[in-house]
Amino acid sequence: MSQSESNFRDAISSSNLSISSGTAPRVKAHKSAHRGNKTTPGGKRLYKIAFTIHKWTGILAAVWLAVLGFTGFFLTQDSKRGLQQTILPSILTNKALQLNAQRSSMRFWQVDPHNSAYQLTGGSRGLWWSSDGAAHWGRTSFDVSDTPQIQAIEPDPMLGWERIWIGTDDGIFSSHDKGLTAQQVALDGQSVTSIVVGSNPDEMLGVIDRNNIFHFNTNNPGAIRSITISPLDELSQPKETRLHKYLRSLHFGRGLFDTYISRLINQFGAVAMFMLCITGLLYWGLPKIWMARNKAGKSTDPHLKRQTIVWLFRFHGATFGIISTPIILYLAITGVIIGHDKELGWWMRGTRIKNEYFTPALKLSSWEGRIDAVIAYPGVPESFSIGNHFGLFTTIDNGKTWAREDDAKGEPIGGASRMRRFGNRVFIMAGMGNTAISRDDDFTFKTYGIPDQNPMGMRHMMPIERADTEMRMPRNHQPQEHEHMVPNHLNVDMSKMMEMRFMPQDVTVINGEFYWKSGDKLFTSGIDGTQPMPTSMIGPEIQGVPLWMWYRQIHTGIMFWSEWRWVNDLFGISAVFLVITGVISWWRQKWI
Repeated sequence: MSQSESNFRDAISSSNLSISSGTAPRVKAHKSAHRGNKTTPGGKRLYKIAFTIHKWTGILAAVWLAVLGFTGFFLTQDSKRGLQQTILPSILTNKALQLNAQRSSMRFWQVDPHNSAYQLTGGSRGLWWSSDGAAHWGRTSFDVSDTPQIQAIEPDPMLGWERIWIGTDDGIFSSHDKGLTAQQVALDGQSVTSIVVGSNPDEMLGVIDRNNIFHFNTNNPGAIRSITISPLDELSQPKETRLHKYLRSLHFGRGLFDTYISRLINQFGAVAMFMLCITGLLYWGLPKIWMARNKAGKSTDPHLKRQTIVWLFRFHGATFGIISTPIILYLAITGVIIGHDKELGWWMRGTRIKNEYFTPALKLSSWEGRIDAVIAYPGVPESFSIGNHFGLFTTIDNGKTWAREDDAKGEPIGGASRMRRFGNRVFIMAGMGNTAISRDDDFTFKTYGIPDQNPMGMRHMMPIERADTEMRMPRNHQPQEHEHMVPNHLNVDMSKMMEMRFMPQDVTVINGEFYWKSGDKLFTSGIDGTQPMPTSMIGPEIQGVPLWMWYRQIHTGIMFWSEWRWVNDLFGISAVFLVITGVISWWRQKWI
């Protein structure tokens, strides 16, 4: 008999429950509650092995699995302002995390095409402006009590930078002083996830909560008009997707059903993982505590002990354990695989999943929560395109029918999480992809990317006041003593340049060149689709680490060790073993 089961016997000895060697507590009066009389010797051995594996794996892995469950729950809520703007004390962070947090706060980056000294950058922690080519930055003052999260920045189609439209998690704001201040003008309390120039010079097009498309006249932004769109028909549905995208969709809570249900399922799985660890440890540890108390001459109410053990078992095995089994399995397996993107990325991106194996979420039966970007076309009011991580989809009849767009090679565009239009050219950024593309009105495509086989084809970084093509300073700007220089080691550290990945989040144009913001890097390319080259980027000094980012660093373990994914592998495999052995144990003892 195991020590833990001996403790359980002692805990409930005064009740109508009994414990047999190698089994969990069960009811005497109901034979249907256990299978002791019908189990074969081989079945008993299997159960004992499963029980032993489950117990010791749980004891060894419980603490970190609880941490993964706890942090994973909050990571599914990346749009929550409180998680993005609550700043942790510096004692809980490190310099690398603080620097990463500062860079990650700059999701969008735009420059006045007529005066490159004026720049705007922003993200989940607010908006910042510069009027001297990024030498100094000021924080935009909003006319609301709290700082909103920035989700779109777009100059006015007629006034340009004299009026800037800003989409936030608290509606639409406009700025008439190039970002110094911003005033709320429409949709207060609603999350505006995209704003772009509409089909007419006095119109803007936007998206509410990645779900509803709307448009408004720039002279009357309060008069919001919604556009009702139909779902994709069968011919326009994606025919296949990369395994990389498939697994990430599952793990990050957008790959089973619609976005909101998928997120709730993942959140339940995270809560269940946390609760299973806590109840498992209590189920194992409380009898030991009671036994120690007995030896010390301190007794515990037998009825309380019995009820505690019974309900711990019910919560642990028969409730959270069984319901969450498939969720924890796919979270653990996908987590292990996508944690090794460095080693397995080539395989995951090269492996295709056919649409007959798609989950309901991947079949795009609804646009709900799946509109990442939108773009309009001048002079064609009934035509616009929707982009998401499945591809690019265009309508010519105001959303009644759709067609999925192909690229220059005749292959479906792989993703469009962000789109911007300059003149007759639409720029399409795939987010997690490693290239970007542009499409002219005549459907001429150009690809912007850094070939993996030629990482050395990059120009050296230069001091910001010396780079003639830099938009950090106006060309006639004279450097002052207070201005910063890019560290000299960046000019020669080619190993770090080779590690740069081109995954653009935003694009702007100056003097005939395109400037792409990719993570904490800035790349520049010509209009002809040339290979983007890294150049210097100086942003505002944003202090502190948001709570959400801290959770992410804990979840991935990067805060402790850059190669922590190997440690997470062990716990991911442990979770799989716990699920399998837990089901075996539950099958013998379903309820007590």
